[in-house]
Amino acid sequence: MLVKIKNWSLEKTKEYYPQEQNSGERGDAYRHVLASVVSRKLVGKTVASSAGWINEMLRDVQGANTPRDRFMDLHNNKVGRVSQYHAFVHENLDTTALKVKGFIDDETHAEVFTWRKEPPSRKQARARHKSPELAGKYFLYE
Repeated sequence: MLVKIKNWSLEKTKEYYPQEQNSGERGDAYRHVLASVVSRKLVGKTVASSAGWINEMLRDVQGANTPRDRFMDLHNNKVGRVSQYHAFVHENLDTTALKVKGFIDDETHAEVFTWRKEPPSRKQARARHKSPELAGKYFLYE
């Protein structure tokens, strides 16, 4: 089920953000938020949370993750799974996908970090992740 959710989220990302799928870009944020909403809906909050965390740790082990990617991905997972879940979830998954797209397309919901050259320390990243004013925003970096 989780693999199907991941693949479906990837297809929706290709459909809506064909030029913005790289780490730190809008499509990357969309994919994480969407997969987390759908995962929670279909397999529950605990499994969705664990699956997102395990995915990031596997990417760490494979050397495919940077600290800024992990930070952004885990935060965006939480946006979909927790802080914006009730705003996004719908019986029809395509409607859920469109709701998430509307959120991502509204730049007032984005928090853009300038971390391409110098990522934050672990302490700085945690402080931002736990910041109440950023809880409902999705993260990008440039």
